[in-house]
Amino acid sequence: MDKSMSGHPERFTFEQVADALRRAAGIQAGAAKLLGCNRSVVAGYMVRYPELREQAEELVEETLDVAELGLVKKLRDGNLTALIFYLKTKGKHRGYVERRETTGAVDAPPVQVSQVPFDPQLFARMTPEAQAVMEAEFERLLAAEEDA
Repeated sequence: MDKSMSGHPERFTFEQVADALRRAAGIQAGAAKLLGCNRSVVAGYMVRYPELREQAEELVEETLDVAELGLVKKLRDGNLTALIFYLKTKGKHRGYVERRETTGAVDAPPVQVSQVPFDPQLFARMTPEAQAVMEAEFERLLAAEEDA
């Protein structure tokens, strides 16, 4: 029988832990429940056997792929909650965020933020895409004020 680092016999074989991880989609707590032990036991096996850790990471990635495909299906069905979630997570770089956090260098002075009055002439010179983003943000802000 294999021995752990402490010299004691291991409770489970490599194959048993690998099978439990597969059945639990790489989630340590789920594998532990299937084995009838604590999560820390499974974590210990993953430290001793890096290939178990790699397997668990791959299983988690595969499960994320399945979840993302489900999200895409909901998007295509026009599910509003899915649309909002997708924009807030994958659309951050386009400005779809609840709040913005701005930080500077550790020793730099605080960043000053000020509001600039709306300039219709500047708005007219923007691309249609930029105008659409600004209009959507304005609508979002108005709705947030109404909800408050």
